[in-house]
Amino acid sequence: MLYAPDFGVPQRRRRAFFFANRLDHSVKFPSPTHFPAHAASSPTLFTLDSNYVTVRAALDDLPSLNHGEGTSPMEYDQAAHSNYQVLMRANTKLLYDHVARKLAETQYCRLASITAGQGARDLPNALKPRSHYSGAYGRLEWDSIAPTITRWVFHPGSGRLGHPADIRVITIREAARLQSFSDDFVFKGTYIQKSHQVGNAVPPLIMKAFGENAKALLSGTREHREEYGSR
Repeated sequence: MLYAPDFGVPQRRRRAFFFANRLDHSVKFPSPTHFPAHAASSPTLFTLDSNYVTVRAALDDLPSLNHGEGTSPMEYDQAAHSNYQVLMRANTKLLYDHVARKLAETQYCRLASITAGQGARDLPNALKPRSHYSGAYGRLEWDSIAPTITRWVFHPGSGRLGHPADIRVITIREAARLQSFSDDFVFKGTYIQKSHQVGNAVPPLIMKAFGENAKALLSGTREHREEYGSR
């Protein structure tokens, strides 16, 4: 079981992976590249000097939008503020799929009635949805990790998908950032089809760690032989 934040993904996502080979080598899963801030200060973990990537570090360089606004492509309107944003922007000068979905009046009123980190339970009684799902109509928190991004990212009632500052749900590009897709990755299809592509994906940074691990397994380098053993 791998935890996405351990690999630089700004999202609480746990997934089971199976890794096997026929090379007579023992299998080792990739080692974490990121760690929570409290672990970095632990005297027993003195080498763990990375922090988890927060929503702020992932998204706060992207243009502010009202619901129903945005064009694709568009230009960035400010510089990157974090190493993660620099990584996301490395191979493009244009921003794709940063378009805010138009909300129904009730949806807008619900998101406008709560602040970052709040959800359906914090709504006025007159605006509370019939659903008892506590995560419905939630808004992200800047300085936390995002919850799991799902294929229903376009609907505010399906999870904590409200932008921390703007009164809207996150865009396809913001959801892609939270999945660790770089900004040069262009999704195809309708808005809902793109939502499904993003939400159903395995975060690229996790697969990068797996790819590097598999490369080491196959490389036959001295370091690999010492770590895994070989015939």
